[in-house]
Amino acid sequence: MITTDKVLNEAISWDGYCEKKDASNLGDKTDAGKIVNAGSNNYTIFGKHLVDLTDSGDTYGVNYQWCDQFCDDTLLRVCIAEYGIQEGTRKCKAILGGWSAYTPTSASYYKKIGRWSAKPQKGAQIFFKNSTRIHHTGWVVKVEGGYVYTIEGNTNSGPYVVSNGGQVRQKKYSVSDPAIAGYGIPNYEADTESLGWVKSGTDYYFRVAPGENAHGWKNIKSPDGNTYRYYFDDKGKMLTGWQQIENEWYFFHDTKGSGREGSLYVSDANGAQAFWNIKNYAKNYAKV
Repeated sequence: MITTDKVLNEAISWDGYCEKKDASNLGDKTDAGKIVNAGSNNYTIFGKHLVDLTDSGDTYGVNYQWCDQFCDDTLLRVCIAEYGIQEGTRKCKAILGGWSAYTPTSASYYKKIGRWSAKPQKGAQIFFKNSTRIHHTGWVVKVEGGYVYTIEGNTNSGPYVVSNGGQVRQKKYSVSDPAIAGYGIPNYEADTESLGWVKSGTDYYFRVAPGENAHGWKNIKSPDGNTYRYYFDDKGKMLTGWQQIENEWYFFHDTKGSGREGSLYVSDANGAQAFWNIKNYAKNYAKV
């Protein structure tokens, strides 16, 4: 089972990891791997892991701002170790309420599933704010003596909130620090049965969170390792065949029961048809 200690131990094991200058060597959690290829371009192993293993589309990136990716990925690693890749990713997404590298969105997920708190506790995801918005996050390691002790990605060892420091570091803050926006409490008992693809009669839906279906365009990672593009109507139903969307026409695979039903077709420069695939889209296909 997933426990707070397992998640925190995984996060702390990365203490000292430095972001990389490029994607040529993203390192690992060994002492050498933490500092190899260090730079200031936000490339991290956390973003790469999330991109490779989740159905998040372009929500995550190898070189995105990564404090939130650090939290999501350390939880994901524990979930996969407990349940395997397929069920582990579903479990992680349910615990968090959804995938996001954007801290305001991650905070909103906790609020939406009723897991937001003003009180710190061990294992909570702490969120920090500036004068504009929530802008940084980390894990709470312990609460003791009027202080909140944390492990954070993309920070440094300085005494204040640092949201782009390039390292994984353990820090502490007064529990009354005005920079603290609140805490998300992970729901390790979250139900995963309703997440992912759901069939109702002959129609398909895609659950992005408990009780919430995808709407509009969505890139979804398939078990074959490729990511395909789909469109869901205002009730969350997957569309097939010819569809007019925002004054443009698109064709979605309409063979019932096939593994690619609902996948968007595109034409290459010669007019040949193929499924839209995020891996080779930019190189081979027309803009959609």
